[in-house]
Amino acid sequence: MSVSTAEPEPLDGASTKSSGRWSRRPGNFDMLNLRCLFQGVAPLGIPRVKGSHFEPSGLVAYNYTRDMLRKRQLGDTVHFFLDDYRFESCWTSPERAVERIEPFGHALGPDFSVYPWMPRVMQEWQVYRARWVAAYWEWRGIDVIPTATWSSGDSFDLCFSGLPRGVPLAASAVGISPGESRDLFRAGLTALCRELEPSRLIIYGGLGDLADGLDLPPRREYPTMHELRGWRHRRRIES
Repeated sequence: MSVSTAEPEPLDGASTKSSGRWSRRPGNFDMLNLRCLFQGVAPLGIPRVKGSHFEPSGLVAYNYTRDMLRKRQLGDTVHFFLDDYRFESCWTSPERAVERIEPFGHALGPDFSVYPWMPRVMQEWQVYRARWVAAYWEWRGIDVIPTATWSSGDSFDLCFSGLPRGVPLAASAVGISPGESRDLFRAGLTALCRELEPSRLIIYGGLGDLADGLDLPPRREYPTMHELRGWRHRRRIES
């Protein structure tokens, strides 16, 4: 798998039957983002992401970036381990959304959710969108650590498509419950490290005993927002 991403190819021919009569394009003219395409991985054309070798000093959730910008606290890397609706604008309004990320300069790739109960075509669309957004950010000059997420055991080929080899990769360990969910997470993490050989894992939330017995590369774990709030609350009480 190549680690390079192609320059986007704006489609001058992207139009509708009536576009010749427009004085200007409406805001929802191109809901599929056909105006900017990237070299993709066969057979689905999922965009390739290049990745970057930086290590985040900390993580800030995308829905808090406006507050951070107002306070001019720009040292952290933007993450998207959130409910999907909180960062849907990264796909629906990419030019506007990227303006919230550019001042930080660093981001983890978005992780549009994939679930085992989703029809396969929906999972393919979610993976496509995640890679497209990450490739778009890279084109705009943002350093991106790609994020990996997966669903069932037969989703690995799809969910790892477009990810680079030999660079840091991010994943979330939040919400992994005992039983099948735990087994799938461990199997997916094992397959990810075997197939893409990441140089480092960026883990949102601690792995704890999820890592027991697994052959993993070096990793750095980052506390969740709720863990940080709890730590700050305990610190206030103790002081």
